[in-house]
Amino acid sequence: MRLLIAEREPRMAAHLMQEMKCAGFSVDAAFSEPEVLLRMREYRYDAAVFDADSCPGALLSARARGASFPILTISSDDAPAANAVLLDAGADDCLPKPFAVIELVARLRALLRRAPRLEGSVLRVDDLALDTLALSVSRGGRALSLGRQEFALLEYLMRHAGVPLTRGMILEHAWDMNADTFSNTVDAHICFLRAKIDGGMPPEKRLIRTVRGYGYKIETGADA
Repeated sequence: MRLLIAEREPRMAAHLMQEMKCAGFSVDAAFSEPEVLLRMREYRYDAAVFDADSCPGALLSARARGASFPILTISSDDAPAANAVLLDAGADDCLPKPFAVIELVARLRALLRRAPRLEGSVLRVDDLALDTLALSVSRGGRALSLGRQEFALLEYLMRHAGVPLTRGMILEHAWDMNADTFSNTVDAHICFLRAKIDGGMPPEKRLIRTVRGYGYKIETGADA
């Protein structure tokens, strides 16, 4: 899932980006309100973390420009009145500073659980299960070993099960903006992912499907 962090303080931004990547997110950072809007024009985000202290106008600007993704704000002011202002401005959740990263990640997961096809912390397609909390994947009860990028790619496909996704859409949601990508990046990762997810399966049990001339999708009983 692609996450946007609005944080003006470079060290805090770097810390949050590293922790969120370790939690399985693809992460971009914006260091000012105008940069938040620039990132929103360039990419589609699944969620965001905005620092209400260092980027106080980011929340209102994002909502004014039509941002519909969940936004969690962090702030040093935990007074009920301050939280009420943030919630009324469009925040979906507020977390006071200082905070534990484990709680920040849990709150983000809770916001994302409102999306369809997610039951608890587990996404399921046929006998394939992806646990967004434990960062684990299994098929038919057998644990599979996936790298961070493969996990992000599979999570995005599973969250949109049955929906054809272009290569551009997949790059936007499953890769960081600073990642080294090439024309065949998505195709190569899909190939590796298929080997782990569908390897050895008969055609009627393969889940990752090529949509010719468009991109890819994951679908129960799809013939790859």
